[in-house]
Amino acid sequence: MAAHWFHTCLTNHRKCGFSEAMPNLPTRVIDVGNGFDDPIRLIASQGTHGLYCTLSYRWYDSNTFKTARENIEELQQGIPENKLHQTIKDAITTTRTLGLRYLWVDAICIIQNDKDDWEREAATMSDVYENSMLTIAAIDEPRADQGMFRKRTYSPRPYNRDYPRDSATGYFGYSHPFYVYANNCRRRPLGELDTRGWCLQEQFLSPRILSYADGELFWDCAELTASESYPGGVSRTMTKSIRHKGRKLGLVESVKTEAVKFWWNIVEEFTGRHLTVEMDRFVAIEGISNVVTEYTNEQMVLGMWKSDLPRHLLWWVNTITGKPKLTDVLKRPKEFLCPSWSWASV
Repeated sequence: MAAHWFHTCLTNHRKCGFSEAMPNLPTRVIDVGNGFDDPIRLIASQGTHGLYCTLSYRWYDSNTFKTARENIEELQQGIPENKLHQTIKDAITTTRTLGLRYLWVDAICIIQNDKDDWEREAATMSDVYENSMLTIAAIDEPRADQGMFRKRTYSPRPYNRDYPRDSATGYFGYSHPFYVYANNCRRRPLGELDTRGWCLQEQFLSPRILSYADGELFWDCAELTASESYPGGVSRTMTKSIRHKGRKLGLVESVKTEAVKFWWNIVEEFTGRHLTVEMDRFVAIEGISNVVTEYTNEQMVLGMWKSDLPRHLLWWVNTITGKPKLTDVLKRPKEFLCPSWSWASV
């Protein structure tokens, strides 16, 4: 089903803007091989072009297998698959199944103990997700022994049921097959990934997202939002997300007005999410900021628009929404220093 959505998007969706011109590969990508005699390995792209997937996920713990200065040469010869977390293994399988060769995963494609390399790659992360063919999103909470392919408690897919041969004719005077769907059409349920600050940028910039959530596959692109329960698509009224609001920026005449509202929504959503490293406060949404300023020619000053600074100073901390996560998220950072008049100071 995922392959069907992917192929349909590439061949039929005009709004998704697929171009046959291959983008530049990120600095490093995982060559997923063929699953048989071709090893999985880390390669340096050196400016070459190619099609690739990205993985959006939360690390299971700090001991996650990752690339370091000490092992990067070894990983370029071959990545020991048994050391990878199951989520990354499942993303490799998905990439192969869709017919793509390369996968970008931050833990493997960035040298984690090299500050200069991390800063260079973090600055280009928005391009990495924006130019990817597909982002594979692991929505559910990570577990030590489980990846994305988890045991289902039910089958969400509609099934085709034919009329018995001796049954009465159906509508319009002929027998025909009919489909049985799930009782409730639902949007993608929120999960662990929706509480992470970095993942907001990944969710917004990716042209296509294949999500594994709550025992079901979900698809989202510019023209189709679908699930295994409703593979033909669900109503857009059920998917009023930041991602879909952002797509409207290039379609309206009053771009600046829409962009202001959109940026406020982004800040509200972002400040309700968690960041493991406080110093990532601005860099984690730099990609979205760049998109907004591209449409408006505005200059950002500590997360606010310079030309409209008086109005942007009227922010406040919303403590009455009833969200349980507010109690441990909205507090002054200990390491990241920012003037108190900026929303980034809390």
